[in-house]
Amino acid sequence: MENLREQQLDALKAVFDYNKKLIPALEEVLVELRGSQKEDTKEYLNYILKGVNWVIQVVNGTKSLINEKEDIIKKDAMNEVIVNLNQSIKEENNMETAKVIETGIIPFIQLVSNTAMEITQLEMN
Repeated sequence: MENLREQQLDALKAVFDYNKKLIPALEEVLVELRGSQKEDTKEYLNYILKGVNWVIQVVNGTKSLINEKEDIIKKDAMNEVIVNLNQSIKEENNMETAKVIETGIIPFIQLVSNTAMEITQLEMN
């Protein structure tokens, strides 16, 4: 059991470091989606969303540790955000995609980062 906890802590440290790059990338693609679109914006968005998917996988694998004391990450709420994001991408509605990223994805990534930082610092001390 202790080994699982160590693996979860390592994963949270990795996701914290990764999110330092992911959040600026999400903010950058927001600008592109809202009108400064480049010829590779769609590919860039897909690349970034693969990173978001990885973060979600890490959250799923560390959920027992993240939500150990209280329900911090709410799976239903995040699933709703992902459904909305997928729908806006499918419809090629860049403004809606940007809105979902700004109001759903970025706050989720920030919550994961803050939670990862808190948990890893508590466990290290």
